[in-house]
This record gives sequence, structure tokens and C-alpha cells, in this order.
Amino acid sequence: MTDFDVVIVGAGIAGASLAAEIAGSFSVVLLEAESQPGYHSTGRSAAFWAESYGGPGVQPLTTTSGAFLANPPADFYDGPLMTQRGALHIGTAEDAAVGRDLLNDFDRSGVRLQRLDWDRSAKHVPGLQSQWTEALWESDCCDIDVAGLHQAYLRQAKRFDAHLWCNAEFKSAV
Repeated sequence: MTDFDVVIVGAGIAGASLAAEIAGSFSVVLLEAESQPGYHSTGRSAAFWAESYGGPGVQPLTTTSGAFLANPPADFYDGPLMTQRGALHIGTAEDAAVGRDLLNDFDRSGVRLQRLDWDRSAKHVPGLQSQWTEALWESDCCDIDVAGLHQAYLRQAKRFDAHLWCNAEFKSAV
């Protein structure tokens, strides 16, 4: 029997990132019931980084995570973990106030939101129906390389001596 300070159940993105963060300070084991980490939801995830996500109260955290994902430390990952895509927030005429509120909420935050007319919106969404007259373009939205991020966290955890045990179903704790 082996003793560890911390047992993390599940080696998906949540477990791997936690292990990577604490492994330098604690002895850690990641228990994964499957034959490989990230077999379930992490392995099928698509992630999208939107700086406006969560509203003005969360945005500073989102902005910080974006800086990390765009330019991770070289000892963590070789290159960016994000690919720029942009996002279009759309609504009908009845939603005009919501768009104005969104612009006002992020006015001095650094989040880049630009109002688009229907013609410019339709260039982003071919076949856009005419009732979608309200649009804001958030150019800095990105796809996140979930597999790359997950592998980087697993490597970081291993570098700090975390142990990964696959085919190790968690049954109980005392």
C-alpha cells in the first residue's frame, strides 16, 4: 500500500489541472478508472474562450486565462493553446436593449465588441435570416486545444512527481 497526501479521482481536465497545480507541494496520485486519462468528456470536449463569458465580474479572470492560453510558458506547452475564431452575438429587434447593455457592461474592460449591421453579420453566418437584426462581433473569441491543454497538465503533474494510475477504479475512502 502506498500513501499519498492527495488522491484525485479522475484524470480528465479537472483532475489533471489540479494535480499539475499541487503536485510540487504534495504527494499526489491521480486515479483513473479507464485505461487512459481523458477517455470520457475531456476526450470529446470542444472548448471556446469568450472574454465576455460570465459578465463583468468574471471577465478579469477570463482575460487572465486567455493570456495564459495564448502564450503558455515554454516549459508547459510549446506554442499557443488557442486558435482565433471570433463570435457573433445575435438577436432580434426586441433584443436591442440587451445588446446595448452588453456594450455598456464591457465598455472600459478591454473586451472588444463591435456592433454589426445585418449585411456584415450575414458574412459571418451565411443564410442568416432577416429577423436577426441585432449583432455584436466579439473578434477575440478562440477555440481552445483541449487535448493539448490536457496533455500539458498531465506532463506538468508528472514533472512534479504526481502518479497516474489507470484502470484504478475508486470504490471507497476511509
